[in-house]
Amino acid sequence: MNPRIATPSLEPLLTAREVAHLLGVPLSWVYDNVGQLPTFRIGRSLRFRAVEIEDWVEAQRQPQPGPRQEDARRPGERRVS
Repeated sequence: MNPRIATPSLEPLLTAREVAHLLGVPLSWVYDNVGQLPTFRIGRSLRFRAVEIEDWVEAQRQPQPGPRQEDARRPGERRVS
């Protein structure tokens, strides 16, 4: 083995069925969203890296709205009309 060549550790790849199970969606949803999901092909098979799917899920998170200005009063403070 050549010590100058780094060999990346290959994590097991996920199938479309495994991704569907991981995300809790139908298998058809995974195939319908191949253009959005991080995926690659090995021959005719789709494969996914778990870490890339996790990153994709985090990127889909919608920001939670903060409190409205009128709701940002201190406890006990009265609303002035």
